[in-house]
Amino acid sequence: MLAFELLQRNQGWSFDLLSALIGALFAWLIAALVYAYREKIKRALEKAWAPVAAWRRRVRASQEEKYLRALKPKLSALLFLQPADPTRVFCPPGLEVAPPLPATIQASRDESQTLRVPYRNLFLEHSRVVLTGPQDSGRTMTMVISAWQDYTTSENGDRDDERPNRLPFWIDVSRIDQLDPDEEGDPAEKLAELAVLFMPQLLTKWIVQHWTDGPSLILLDNWSRLSLENRQRVAAWIEAASQSFNDPFWLVAAGQKGYGSLTEIGFVPAGMMTQPDDRWLNELIAGWADLTAERSADDSEDQTVAGLETSELFETLDRILETRAPLWEFHLRTALFFRTRTIAEAPQDAMEHWIEEEVPLPKLGDEDADVSAAELAQQLARDVLLELAHRQRFEDQTIDTRALRELVNTYLPEEDERHPKLESAIQRLLVDASFLERRSDRTWAFSHPIWTDYFTARYLLSAEGGYDIVLDHLSDPGWSRVLSFYASQTDASDLVKALLDGDKASPQIGPLLRATQWAVNTSATAPWRRTLMKALAQDFMRRSTDTSDRLTIGRALTQVAGNGARPFFLKMLQQPSLDVRVAAIRGLGWCGNQQDMRILGAALRDQNADVRNAAVRSLRDMGTPGAAKFLAKNLDQADEALMLLIAEALTELPEGPQALIDAADHPDLLVRRAVAHSLGNIDQEWAEDKLIEMMKQDPEWLVRSAAESAIEAKEEQASQQATIPVPPKIDEIDWLIKWAAEQGMGLGIGDAAIETLVLAAQEGRDDVKILSALTLTRVGNKSHIPVLESMVEGDESDSVQAVAQQGLNELRRRYPAYAPETEA
Repeated sequence: MLAFELLQRNQGWSFDLLSALIGALFAWLIAALVYAYREKIKRALEKAWAPVAAWRRRVRASQEEKYLRALKPKLSALLFLQPADPTRVFCPPGLEVAPPLPATIQASRDESQTLRVPYRNLFLEHSRVVLTGPQDSGRTMTMVISAWQDYTTSENGDRDDERPNRLPFWIDVSRIDQLDPDEEGDPAEKLAELAVLFMPQLLTKWIVQHWTDGPSLILLDNWSRLSLENRQRVAAWIEAASQSFNDPFWLVAAGQKGYGSLTEIGFVPAGMMTQPDDRWLNELIAGWADLTAERSADDSEDQTVAGLETSELFETLDRILETRAPLWEFHLRTALFFRTRTIAEAPQDAMEHWIEEEVPLPKLGDEDADVSAAELAQQLARDVLLELAHRQRFEDQTIDTRALRELVNTYLPEEDERHPKLESAIQRLLVDASFLERRSDRTWAFSHPIWTDYFTARYLLSAEGGYDIVLDHLSDPGWSRVLSFYASQTDASDLVKALLDGDKASPQIGPLLRATQWAVNTSATAPWRRTLMKALAQDFMRRSTDTSDRLTIGRALTQVAGNGARPFFLKMLQQPSLDVRVAAIRGLGWCGNQQDMRILGAALRDQNADVRNAAVRSLRDMGTPGAAKFLAKNLDQADEALMLLIAEALTELPEGPQALIDAADHPDLLVRRAVAHSLGNIDQEWAEDKLIEMMKQDPEWLVRSAAESAIEAKEEQASQQATIPVPPKIDEIDWLIKWAAEQGMGLGIGDAAIETLVLAAQEGRDDVKILSALTLTRVGNKSHIPVLESMVEGDESDSVQAVAQQGLNELRRRYPAYAPETEA
């Protein structure tokens, strides 16, 4: 009743001090209890919220898992031969980048001009990288593997670093013309629209939400196919969109030039340095064996035969390692072997064998009379492929199913003269073959640029005026693969002559090396090979040829002439030029003739250190058991410097490790010290055990110290990780701040700091000019090309001009006279 009466009172409000005090006391008491038990309350709330959070994660993870399952086949389809799991046959590249800027002029002299970053460290530091390199250097596959591994390995718990879990998104920037050119939209949405063109089942808002909420891996392919205007437009989208994204990592695949608009917004160029080796060849063979399901674990007899054949395949692949063959050739030869048990001798043979498998004789009936119709169907299907390549390469044209059917009809004989199933057989051959794919716009196009280029070359071989077309594109980097296919299947004498005549006008070894690659892929009886060998020999002897170029030319000569180059190298040993004689000694090693051991032995005792060093490297290149034995025998007869080089060479020879183990007990302490140094270069457990033994048990302190140093160097190398450095901030460079202060001026920030840098390049001392040129190489844009040109052409010292020339070459690659590239 009391409560009811209180509620029924109809009196005005009045302040009750006692009630207020009691209320305040209770409020403070509750606050004190909440504070005292805050951790328990927090855990209780988290426990209550956990089911909801788990449900949200499951929903999100489910969406991401579905997305990844759909993404992987799309990524695989971008690759040559479309391996189901490209990680099984991936050759990890090294990435060549500019090192962090030196702080002093002395550091600029001491430090290397390039930094080699292993692929595994690509994602560890800077988050804007543009992959650069020539055609067939593996840019696209590297990006595919990055998308394949970066997210999925963290899901499986296999990752050994603390990188964030990035969801990958693929953008083909060459499709930018499919966007509405008049529509101005949010930069993030424009990029998302490009991603949707690659994965049509995605929603633009879903993509942008992921970029905004969490770490992502955004991969942009085909940068080199963009116009200059579109390159600037996409770069502007990236810069603007990044402001609202949560920890994006940008990876762009570009060509060898035209990426200046990316470096202007903080991208670091990373050159692809893919170098296949014997270890990768074994992994490649095992990977393709699994992918093609040709290896049977239950049939031991078949395994034995396969093992013998695989050994022959490995020898073939190992032989072409030295020819600088593109990666796709290794993949094609290996996949072909496990599909047909065929070991092709030349890349064009492998291509033809693969085409025969993809476009086989169709079955039109059981009668023998149908064989000729089947052969006609096969030939006409190939003719249609040639025409499609012509249209796609020259007219950038793809056709829909109706147009494809009409094209097939143009090749058919008269209706009363052809087999009734001929038309359907041709259409089935074209659709079933892996050469063509049906795009999202329902048109048919070649599944990979390599097939486009090969069928284009075949078209030009039979087309009227084909040679003139090839000649017009002789210097086009996007046509290098077409030209290689063309030259390997015809008498390329005139083409080689035109290539080498152009080389005379602007002496560079690039054309020589291109012709060498053609020669490697063509018949040994090709008439133009002698012309090429003559040109190689002349450049080898030329005094003005750079030392490294001379060695490269000598190696090319052995690839073209084989052991036939040996008489030339023997003759070059009589030349007065030391550089020529040194390169000739290396050439004898590449020829690998055992009877030259006597000459190389004499060179080991030559008075000139360069000759002695060349002899050691030549014996290493020879790679025979006799060469290893000979080097080991001469280990204790060499001087201290040569001794170290011999021990290092032994680490690279098959029989070398045993020779080093034997030499570890040699009575000469200098020999044992050289062995300790070289064992540090061997990444094997037995080598580390031997070093520990020498460090503890050798009677000489000098040897123990060398072993300890080798162990420490290995540990330091294991702990240090070369990563892609962040671009320098101009207004934070100490030497520039100091120089500006000496001039009585402030450095400023942004554009003001750049202006001070340019002033330092123009008016500073030599050391300041060198550091300025190095800095402009990293952060310069098109407007700084004249600055570097004036440094090269002015009255600067040789050291200043050399650094400025390197920077000028780099900026000219970033900002070439614009021409869209067509390379893949």
